Amino acid sequence: MTILIKPSDLELIFMNYNDFKPSQQPNDNFFRYNITTIETNKSVFIIGYILINYLNHLNALIIKINQNKFTIKAEVFVNYIKCIIKIRIYTNNIKYFIEIHRYSGDLIAFNQIYYALKKIFSQNHNIQEIKLSIFTDNYLKLNKFKYDYNLEFYDIYLYEFIFNLANEINDIFEPHLYKTNNKIINRLELCINTDISNTEIIYPTIIVLLKFSKDIELKNILTQFNFIESINKHLDNISIYPYLKKKLEEIKYNLLN
Repeated sequence: MTILIKPSDLELIFMNYNDFKPSQQPNDNFFRYNITTIETNKSVFIIGYILINYLNHLNALIIKINQNKFTIKAEVFVNYIKCIIKIRIYTNNIKYFIEIHRYSGDLIAFNQIYYALKKIFSQNHNIQEIKLSIFTDNYLKLNKFKYDYNLEFYDIYLYEFIFNLANEINDIFEPHLYKTNNKIINRLELCINTDISNTEIIYPTIIVLLKFSKDIELKNILTQFNFIESINKHLDNISIYPYLKKKLEEIKYNLLN
């Protein structure tokens, strides 16, 4: 049974900010923040104040709080459309990183939530200015929030696909699930053709391709879909990171042998 928690309960965590310890940024070559992550120099108190008031404004239902990791899972309605979000806060001891995931529900609603929060955190307010201006109805009403359907929306769509696929195959890799699924291969092709600098998509794509390229049938499918040509384009890019180059060369070797 899910126990719903009031947003005011978050104050017990954030207001005692001297004891608040968000997750340390992982020291891992493959680790990249979610594309929907907000970077901020604001204090823990300000971060908490913004999140508490924003979730209160949306009448969010806080489904779960993990104080050790610091994660918040909340059910939010945007114009009567449900979206469940998960927020996790990291630090590198210099800045804070507020990672916002769409756990389930409507993608457009999620993007409205993310871009509204991103706009709020971009403002240079002190606590008094926040109290006076940032949490007014006109500022926060999502039905007044203008979402620009630009490349970022497309990137988020691809990121969600490849991030979930990479997690899935790392847990249990069952090649037969992908051999007859052209939709997955087509989306994977879009991911590998992403700009090499877009590491949020490229890194999990490499994880998936390393797995796929070791299976005989999947390897043949990738070859038929001209993945080698896409990999060669990245390898010819003089600005490619050495680590990425090494992994792409490994995938190319697997596909050719």
